[in-house]
Amino acid sequence: MGIKRWPELILSLLVLLAVAGVGYVVLRPKPHYPPPASLQPYVDFIRTADKVTLVGSTRFYDESAEPGLGIANEENGPPSKTKPFYHEKVATVSEREEAIQFLGDITHGDHTMASCFDPHHFIEATKGKDRIEIAICLSCGGIVCKGTNLEQTQANVGNPDWKTATRVFGTDMEAVLGRDAPP
Repeated sequence: MGIKRWPELILSLLVLLAVAGVGYVVLRPKPHYPPPASLQPYVDFIRTADKVTLVGSTRFYDESAEPGLGIANEENGPPSKTKPFYHEKVATVSEREEAIQFLGDITHGDHTMASCFDPHHFIEATKGKDRIEIAICLSCGGIVCKGTNLEQTQANVGNPDWKTATRVFGTDMEAVLGRDAPP
């Protein structure tokens, strides 16, 4: 191998390193973050609850209602200002952990939000007679947590992740409403 081939080898090596670097950036796993400490009592409740339900809804949400009663149905509360929709699924143990991870990931960051409007996502859980409800608005960035024996607390969404919300909650709320989710 002569000296004349060194530039070709160096160029080939640089191209290989560039391709490997781009591949790493594209394929590396997204970092995950724990939920804020203020939500820890709710996280603990979700992990030990008898039942956890994940909800996507465009129904009116009454923040002042008792836990589990904040989502309006046809009998209580004003009609939704958007296309009426309600979807719920009972979470498996692994889906509970995904929902907890979702809470951690969306509360990490400093994204500025628009005003509050439908849809909302909810995590509801029961343990015996105790209930909790976590209302998440990816539009305004508000999270309201309340429980029968827990102090009400709030958190902010710093990183709205519509794609993960669709996977975790089992419904694409933006598609239901006929609009594109924010990036």
